[in-house]
Amino acid sequence: MKRIVLGLVFLSIAATVFVGGHLYLAQRLVIDPGFPPAVERGLLALIWLLAAAIFAEPIAQRLAPQAVARAVAWPAAVWMGVAFLLLVALGASELLTGLIGAAGGSELGV
Repeated sequence: MKRIVLGLVFLSIAATVFVGGHLYLAQRLVIDPGFPPAVERGLLALIWLLAAAIFAEPIAQRLAPQAVARAVAWPAAVWMGVAFLLLVALGASELLTGLIGAAGGSELGV
């Protein structure tokens, strides 16, 4: 029973980080810049499609032909790497702008 509870806790934390990371990327890279509505919808759909590919990849590896599995695995793997790098870069940017703002950097236009 304890093992099941720990597994559920782990899955809930992992799901929260996964969804939260994608929501943060969507907010900072798509919604905040103020793209036209059609572009915004397209970019948001792309983010969620790539996020879904991460979950579809292991299913495709087991159930789909090898060519289909590769076609799903490649974008999923690339997106995991790109999303991680974007999260690190945006986190560093937030930290830097916060530090500059805390140090009285309003004269710098930050």
